[in-house]
Amino acid sequence: MNPADVPFLTRDAAAGALREFAVLTGKMSKIQAQHQKLFNEPLDDDLISHFFETGQDPEEHWRVKYNVEGKRNEIAARNREAEIAKMREDIRTEIMQSLALDPSRIVGGQGQQYKGGLTPVLENYAQSRALAHNGIDQSQPKANDFIPPEKKPDIAASRDRVNRAAELFAKNFDVVGRPLTDHGREMARKYSSD
Repeated sequence: MNPADVPFLTRDAAAGALREFAVLTGKMSKIQAQHQKLFNEPLDDDLISHFFETGQDPEEHWRVKYNVEGKRNEIAARNREAEIAKMREDIRTEIMQSLALDPSRIVGGQGQQYKGGLTPVLENYAQSRALAHNGIDQSQPKANDFIPPEKKPDIAASRDRVNRAAELFAKNFDVVGRPLTDHGREMARKYSSD
């Protein structure tokens, strides 16, 4: 064998090969960390061998094989939906607290004098045409008109029902609707939407 035919590795070529292998190893560590973060499982593929066999960039091969962009978009959409759901729940909680703490929302509640009339919601309902299809006359009666008893609003009974409901609520629930007593927990279970 001729010594001139034996290829020798120079120091610069060896240093360059080691540098490239270190870069490749670092890239593999980065890919494995990203894979674990995205898919919650370790990467089992040997991308270094794939690189030596095909010369294809390991990161590009990994992105295509595992549809990395699709997975990232799926995670981003899931995070957006969770954020929107949390915002809706926060807004709902804030509205419920403001309604629960507003004394004008409860007609004849504890410690309040009933001032008569209808709440704004009931007033709008009474003036609406919601009952027009049933043939109920929505026009206001005149002072001397005869109103049959069955068409008279039962305000006193309605006021009594509202007062009893408000007392029951105040006794068994806090201002945001969380049960305080065993009876409150039982009612919450019975009437929950689950």
